[in-house]
Amino acid sequence: MKGRAKEKTTAEWLSLFTGEVPCAPVNTVEEAFSDPQVAEDEMVIDLPHPEFGAVRVVASPIKISDARVVHRRGPALGEHTDLVLSECLGMSQEKIDTYRTQGVF
Repeated sequence: MKGRAKEKTTAEWLSLFTGEVPCAPVNTVEEAFSDPQVAEDEMVIDLPHPEFGAVRVVASPIKISDARVVHRRGPALGEHTDLVLSECLGMSQEKIDTYRTQGVF
């Protein structure tokens, strides 16, 4: 039974099951990204990256007609350290600089 799925192609199995059994293919990442529906729904977008140029990423799956989603790249390691320490933890820039020279972070 285990090797039974290999007896037919994905397309052949889908043609047998469609309309009778809920089914869909299991795509590779490449197949999923090249699916026409993915392009139409803008599910993969290019984001600018300062080190790598344009990077393809998966967009937000939530689409609301009157709301705009702002997509951003993930921060580099340590990119927001000073911001978090000062704004969220209330540290002075002097204390942050001291910790940095001491090798704390």
